[in-house]
Amino acid sequence: MSRSGLAELDLWRLFSTMTKISYAGYRFPPEIIQQAIWLYLRFTLSLRDVEDLLAERGIMVSYSY
Repeated sequence: MSRSGLAELDLWRLFSTMTKISYAGYRFPPEIIQQAIWLYLRFTLSLRDVEDLLAERGIMVSYSY
């Protein structure tokens, strides 16, 4: 088996063993949560920065209760 074939097999094993994240019980749809996490991690933003960016797009969220 070629090196790329082994890499593809390893990726397949990784993805097949990963469990799907359950967003049951959260206030926001999974798409909103995923977008907030992506912004937070990709651009190393603070939670307040993420809140402001989402608010600019019409999504009113708050990390505090």
